[in-house]
Amino acid sequence: MTISRTLIAGGCALALLLPASAGAKGRPSADALKETLIAQTTQIWQAFKDKQVDAFTAMLRDDFVNVDWSGVGGKSDIAGAMADYSGVDFKLDNFQLVKADHDAAILTYHVAFHGNYKGKQAGPTSINATDVYVKRGGNWLAVLHQETAAP
Repeated sequence: MTISRTLIAGGCALALLLPASAGAKGRPSADALKETLIAQTTQIWQAFKDKQVDAFTAMLRDDFVNVDWSGVGGKSDIAGAMADYSGVDFKLDNFQLVKADHDAAILTYHVAFHGNYKGKQAGPTSINATDVYVKRGGNWLAVLHQETAAP
């Protein structure tokens, strides 16, 4: 009995000494993952705004799917359309994370968007967005981006 109590007490003390950002098997906590994916999402939007096709596509899986006001398309479709956008500006906020498992996560957020596509306002200016990320080879990559006009 005494040995088990000592082991349990020792295990609890050890758990208190572990960094808060480390989860099971050294995995990042949900908060750390959320910050990582917010940073990645912001980089994706910035690469789109700056028309940096290589940087943009490097953060997307090859089977990436985009669903927005213009329809459903893939990685090459959205990368090809970047040249037709102008005056793009955005603000991202209200992030929420759902961790599906240790290699998949869903990030939802609001986008205040302004920009033109072929000279006309591109889609809605207030957007609720969802990005699905998967971790492959140690990197988080977007596999789905979906937009809905926000009220």
